[in-house]
Amino acid sequence: MNVYLDFQDLLRGLDNQSYGAYRRLKNACIALDDDILCFRHIQGSPGALPASVCEVKLPASTFSVPGWALSNEASAMAAADFVWRSFTCAVKASAS
Repeated sequence: MNVYLDFQDLLRGLDNQSYGAYRRLKNACIALDDDILCFRHIQGSPGALPASVCEVKLPASTFSVPGWALSNEASAMAAADFVWRSFTCAVKASAS
């Protein structure tokens, strides 16, 4: 795993490169304060399937999940679903 401390430097290195250069991102991780963004799969060309896949690692302290919400598997899955949906909504809101 390659960990990059400066996402902007990484993007500058890819600027004006061919699309194939983005494959260098596979398994690369970017540290963003306490969060980590990892690229697990990079699509081979624009529009190719499968699409690129990223993993976002956030510390549990980021979320105010009460202990009872993690007390059993069903509750923990529901809490994880809530966190994921909240994250997705925030990303969509910030992208528009």
